[in-house]
Amino acid sequence: MAVFNENQLAYIKTKFEEVDTDKNGSISLEELTALLKTLGGGEFSARISIAQFDENKDGRLTFDEFLEFAPTVENWNLQFPVRNACSSEEDNRCLKYGCEDS
Repeated sequence: MAVFNENQLAYIKTKFEEVDTDKNGSISLEELTALLKTLGGGEFSARISIAQFDENKDGRLTFDEFLEFAPTVENWNLQFPVRNACSSEEDNRCLKYGCEDS
């Protein structure tokens, strides 16, 4: 799971609440599609994101699942290291450029 500072977490929570337009505590495909359309994506991107981050496979993103999704949104400029399969989190090259699976 990504680690967030207090400001990042507050920003992501605000975004989650904005996207969760029906206020049921999770983000549907339609809600995520609407968000991604504002960022240059659309339904296809939303379907891929839900498939990737929906851990409980209910077709929606909970806040915890949204926390995993948030670093992938380039326009939010959260400045997170690349999430990858590197063996050492201290390897700056790996965090900056990614690495190959060994």
